[in-house]
Amino acid sequence: MPQKVEIRTPENIGLAYEVAGLGSRGAALILDTLLQMAALAGIILLFLAVTSALGGIQRLAAVGNSLSSWMVAGAILLAEVVYNGYFLLFESLWKGQTPGKKLVSIRVIMEDGRALSFRAALIRNLLRAADSLPGLYWPGIVVAFLNRDGRRIGDIAAGTVVVKLQRASPPAVQPPSALPPEQPLSSPLSLDVQQKAGSLNALEAEAIRHCIQRSTELKPEVSERLLASMAESIGQRLELSAQEIELPAQEFLTEIVRAWDFRNAV
Repeated sequence: MPQKVEIRTPENIGLAYEVAGLGSRGAALILDTLLQMAALAGIILLFLAVTSALGGIQRLAAVGNSLSSWMVAGAILLAEVVYNGYFLLFESLWKGQTPGKKLVSIRVIMEDGRALSFRAALIRNLLRAADSLPGLYWPGIVVAFLNRDGRRIGDIAAGTVVVKLQRASPPAVQPPSALPPEQPLSSPLSLDVQQKAGSLNALEAEAIRHCIQRSTELKPEVSERLLASMAESIGQRLELSAQEIELPAQEFLTEIVRAWDFRNAV
């Protein structure tokens, strides 16, 4: 049975995510490792090509130990950057994802639902060695297996959790992809509100989708309160006036999601 993690954002919005299992995390790690190996192979080939162009390693040694030593040191340093900096670089720039995580649709987020911070990414990746010793990630696997939220040592120290990305299907609307990106989306929302909606982050957009989907599973009066609460939170987040959110809560949230999709080319 899939594990769930309940998260309450700083805006007091409740989110329920499915924890990424060891299978999906392992698959992402394998893909990322293959990419690392390809990058390291490229560094080796580049080093061999440069040394060949300069007459080979033996000639370099004959010319001077200093030059050959600097080249070897540079290659080793570059390889270390690729090996140790790969996860930190991608998770920082891609908001908790690496190419491997992106392919299997999982993401690292903060335990309060916020996007992964650089500090947290640094901590969880500095402790990657602790998770992988003495090899094959056994400590990390055991800790993640025993932890309720599937968190490894680095996740616990950094305050992060790895979750699956499952977009709720938005209500049927005409897709905006056919519209030229420089044109406003046909919507009851004003262009200014559409632009503000585009400034939401991916987790906030995901929260709105989840709220809309969840509302269909509840009793009408509960659903109405849930949608109204979310609409109020989003209105405050975007600093909208009462006149700008005159639409019924569900329609307002649906249009906000459409505007976000359009602005972010989802």
